[in-house]
Amino acid sequence: MGDGYRVHTHFWANKGYAKINWNPTPKLHLQPVFDYVNFYNENAEGLNRDQVTQDPRQPNGDAVPKNEYIQTERYTGGLVGTVEMSKIHSLMFTGFIRRTKYVESVPSNVLNRTMTAPGGSVQYLVHFGNKKLTNYISVGGDIQTQTIDEYRRANLGGGVQGDADLSNDQVKQTGLGVFFLDRLEFAKNWSAMLSVRYDKITNKLTDNIMNPVNLSGEKDFSKATGRVGITYSPTRFTNIYANWEWDSCHRQQKNWITILMPSADLIRTLHLLNPRDRK
Repeated sequence: MGDGYRVHTHFWANKGYAKINWNPTPKLHLQPVFDYVNFYNENAEGLNRDQVTQDPRQPNGDAVPKNEYIQTERYTGGLVGTVEMSKIHSLMFTGFIRRTKYVESVPSNVLNRTMTAPGGSVQYLVHFGNKKLTNYISVGGDIQTQTIDEYRRANLGGGVQGDADLSNDQVKQTGLGVFFLDRLEFAKNWSAMLSVRYDKITNKLTDNIMNPVNLSGEKDFSKATGRVGITYSPTRFTNIYANWEWDSCHRQQKNWITILMPSADLIRTLHLLNPRDRK
């Protein structure tokens, strides 16, 4: 809590956080997490050059009469877990929900926005092989949804809201992703990697007023990406690796070679672009 340099810059914040490490069985590890934050700050807005010369601490002419401020309150709860099924098999998972209430007062209106975002992920891992050849495989997916309810009402002064909605809409978003990763360690200083991922995102806007026109709409996106790489480590301080990437959305292919030398704090990258990528 405190006051800034200028008039109408008072602020305060409350925050709480908790995390528990819980092992119900030797093979099951859980970590619940909770977070809360409530932050408020007054907004003095901008000044022109003459106003700054006159008094740099003064607020904008609308800041105090309209009580311009921003307040954000957020609750977050989550769970991280690992199931060790055997020495070579394991399963990792996460789940969370986040709820945010946001209020912003400006001279013309007061914005009220509530966001609810649950989500989670799951990842299966397995490794097998011997000292000369070891394979690490991972496959999984993640999903998250978000609902945004928002309305604006006239600022009657002092941040007091009118009764009529100037705007009222809802946004629903969903993100879904699946992936596969394979890392192979062979010989003494060599390893190779293959990864593939697919994402799909949906967006839908619902205009609850539809006046003078209906602004509702929706737009979806999907994208597949892939990467193949190989790494050579001639010494404990030097890593040389080459990558090839593919992007289905832009139909692009990228290639590069990187030499990483942590001991000398030196990184050198040589980009090898396809002819159609060069401009």
